[in-house]
Amino acid sequence: MKKVIFNFIVLIVLIVFQNIPAQSPPNRSEAGNVSIKGNISGKILDTQTKQPIEYGNIVLLNFRDSSLVNGTVSNNAGSFMLDNISPGRYIVKVSYIGYSPKILDSIFVSSQNLVVNLGTIELAGTYLDIGEVVVSSEKEMIINNLDKKVINVEKDLTSVGGTALDVMQNIPSVTVDADGTVSVRGNSNVTILVDGKPSGLTSISSSDVLTAIPSSSIESIELITNPSARYDPEGTAGILNVVLKRKSNLGLNGMFSLNAGTGNKYNSSLNMNYKLDDLNLFTSYDGRFNNFKSLSLSSRTSSFDNLTSYLNQNSDMTNQMNIHNLNLGADYYLNDQNLVTLSFQYRQFSMDNEGNMYTQNFDSDYSLQNYFSRQSDALRKVKSYSYNLSYRKTYDEKNHELTADILYRDNAMNRDENSLQQSMLSDDIQNSTDPFSQRSIGRNTNKMLIVQSNYIHPLSDVSRVETGFRSTIKNLIMNSDYENYDYPTSSWALNPLLVNHFNFDEQIHAVYGIYTGSVESFKYQAGIRAEQVLTNARLESADESFDNDYFSVYPSVHLGYDFAPGEELLLSYSRRVDRPRHREINPFVDYSDTLNISRGNPALKPQFINSYELGYTNTFDKTTIVSSLFYKQTSGMITSISRLEENGVTQTTFENIADGISYGVELIAAQPLFPWWRLNANFSYFRTIIEDASSGINISNDSYSWLARLNSNFNIVKDFSIQLVANYNAPTITVQGKLKELYNADIAMKKDFLDGKLSLNLRISDIFNTMKYSSETYGTGFFIDSERKRDTRTAYIGITYRLDNNGQQKEKTRNRDSEDDMMDF
Repeated sequence: MKKVIFNFIVLIVLIVFQNIPAQSPPNRSEAGNVSIKGNISGKILDTQTKQPIEYGNIVLLNFRDSSLVNGTVSNNAGSFMLDNISPGRYIVKVSYIGYSPKILDSIFVSSQNLVVNLGTIELAGTYLDIGEVVVSSEKEMIINNLDKKVINVEKDLTSVGGTALDVMQNIPSVTVDADGTVSVRGNSNVTILVDGKPSGLTSISSSDVLTAIPSSSIESIELITNPSARYDPEGTAGILNVVLKRKSNLGLNGMFSLNAGTGNKYNSSLNMNYKLDDLNLFTSYDGRFNNFKSLSLSSRTSSFDNLTSYLNQNSDMTNQMNIHNLNLGADYYLNDQNLVTLSFQYRQFSMDNEGNMYTQNFDSDYSLQNYFSRQSDALRKVKSYSYNLSYRKTYDEKNHELTADILYRDNAMNRDENSLQQSMLSDDIQNSTDPFSQRSIGRNTNKMLIVQSNYIHPLSDVSRVETGFRSTIKNLIMNSDYENYDYPTSSWALNPLLVNHFNFDEQIHAVYGIYTGSVESFKYQAGIRAEQVLTNARLESADESFDNDYFSVYPSVHLGYDFAPGEELLLSYSRRVDRPRHREINPFVDYSDTLNISRGNPALKPQFINSYELGYTNTFDKTTIVSSLFYKQTSGMITSISRLEENGVTQTTFENIADGISYGVELIAAQPLFPWWRLNANFSYFRTIIEDASSGINISNDSYSWLARLNSNFNIVKDFSIQLVANYNAPTITVQGKLKELYNADIAMKKDFLDGKLSLNLRISDIFNTMKYSSETYGTGFFIDSERKRDTRTAYIGITYRLDNNGQQKEKTRNRDSEDDMMDF
């Protein structure tokens, strides 16, 4: 039955494509004057740079009494259109924060002139002189755009010289833990996209993906908590889309940066493009060489048969990380309406870890029973090759477009680790007890092919349909072998009990459809996405196979009402999924800590979530307030479960044994206190409920938590800015415990020279050295208290030089996804 439904949806999509006319629809004047309605359009540019101004406010007023008639905002190309305008005489007011507004009066719409093009409207940035205090206008750091928040990373000085992982720590509602795992509102099931597409390092780890992207190459971060049916439904917490910079000014443009930090941390980046009339060539390189240290402490109390024992562990580790990224590509404009983009990306990532772990066992009287050390040296290398071919066709009619993409990723990871475990007890040392020596060899490959296409067809000035398909084919091979050292023969011997050869194949085929429309100030969008998933997991070393095929439908609904320009109410719903990660289903046993082992579960199923959100945005004079109420219900939660075995070893695996509910409120505010001082703040307060769904393990948990972030920006003198950022994350619950509070403060300064072409940066992360990751874990017969600390307090100094050919007019601007348009929610 499911396959019949899926085939029926595919047939509907094909019928839609077959009935789409090849040519643009006739002009309304040629079709007859059915309704006397017109439109007013134009484009907003910065007077000095000639760059488009996105999210500019356009207000249409009645000429007679200045009453509000209509309003809109400009898109990423600076263009705007006011639709459904009755014949009459109007005033158009164009404004944007930090720019002097421009008023155009006596704009006439008549039956003979229903289409009014205002052409290019240039706005000049405002400058305020107070003695020696000069403040210039800047782009807003956080912009709320219907279904997503757009965070302008260029204004985040505290991440200069860092990576995308550093940037994420300053995104509203986002947290990053000690392992680099990103969470939104306490949920780590987040999908990471780069320019709207899966990253070249997808399926390796989100931490590796973000660490490999330099902050200097990021233009903005888009936080999408309730995506529409156009998006892949993967990620129950939503989507974080990293939008990279791309210049399209004529001539040669580029940027070079060099940064150095305490503790042997160095990085550099180069971004260049050369733009001709019909061809844009672009390239970038990023290299970073970072050393950092970490410490961890753990204490476990165990009880078996009324006997209590204690286990204390402490470890120190030194890490050396080297990353190289190379990007090459070209945009070729076949004509004004057809664009082909070809790009290639190479990434090389290596991490060398050296560490020592000391373990002590005590009995109930706290008498030492065992004491040993474990020395390890692990080297992990990743190589990634990405090939992208994209095509985009636009039509004369607004919002009428066709896109197609082919993406191929080829990743390989090699991991080699040597470990030496030996007793620290005096008796064993005197008896010359042989230590235990082991080495592991891992060889993994991950290949992925994506073919997708999207088509948008306007039905009228206020409605349109969108449809498309996407097919993803993945192949993952994970081979791990363990060898033990035999001292009598002085040779290495393979341990057949620990051999793990795991293959995983996955196919996801999806089609979707969306209808969007509006009635005066009320906007609505409804969509549905259907997916067929085919998976096969094979444990070659044990000759076992696991299949998990399923068909799912993912609806989405977005409703919006504009009370006035800048004031709106939004209501949205979406159904999403979190599919098991490869490490969660691979039954490979990780023995890197012999007393705390972990393994995957090949029988693991996906978890599904229903997400509801109500948002309200308003601007009071100079203050902008964005508020959201959210409610999420998760079934079949993928849960990390730890159990204490009788031999004193804690074993962790993954199971679908819980359901969850999360709801709360989120507030974001932007407020200029003075012309030279601006604040951005966000606050989230939420409740998380985890309920045992099926097992006999009592894993129910219930807690309230909150997140707060304050960003203070100072522009005291011209071309000099200071930024202070403070973060606080209250304790949050997990299935078997909680994460304790986390807080830190950062400071950064920037001085511009040569009209902004040259910048000198200085920043200090974690000023008071307070960032430490502490947690509690409990289960039947055990309680664990752990703490991890990295050298997070680091000072960086850097220099950036920009080569911008701003003197020439920007042509054929590269369009981003039309998600930014008001009709897209």
